[in-house]
Amino acid sequence: MTRSVALPLAVLCLVFVTGCPYPSKVPLAEPRAEFVDDRLVGCWIGVDSDGDSLRVDVFPFNQCEYYAEIHEQGGDLTKLRVFPFDVRGERFLHLNGLSSVRGSEEYLLARYSFSGESQMSVRFVGEKIVPKTLAADAVGLRAFLESHLSDPGLDDEDTRLALRRRE
Repeated sequence: MTRSVALPLAVLCLVFVTGCPYPSKVPLAEPRAEFVDDRLVGCWIGVDSDGDSLRVDVFPFNQCEYYAEIHEQGGDLTKLRVFPFDVRGERFLHLNGLSSVRGSEEYLLARYSFSGESQMSVRFVGEKIVPKTLAADAVGLRAFLESHLSDPGLDDEDTRLALRRRE
């Protein structure tokens, strides 16, 4: 894994507690305007299981994508390209780390949902039940997700995040 990919992935693993999200080498969808969800835009505050706070700022980037920054307590910053997509009516996000060094792309996948206008839940797809052999197979990985949407093992237990909109 290259440093440009490993660093954002490692930061995300640390930010979101101790588990590790499933890294896909291919996107499962292309950014499309029909999946834009402007409710994502804004400043979000969260607390991890260690009690450390973080801030997630989400900005519109273009008609289909978002730019996000994760500000950790202590000053660490992770920059991400984010775009929503749909799997059988369930909303997901592609999260792709950005850095000044080019490297192979890897994507993290996360389900998200809202409770009202000010609460958002983000649940990362974990490595527990997803075969590593699907990391480079967009069709196979998408089919796997479709067939396991109701399986609680799909979500990484340690990388759930509850965010509230900063007022």
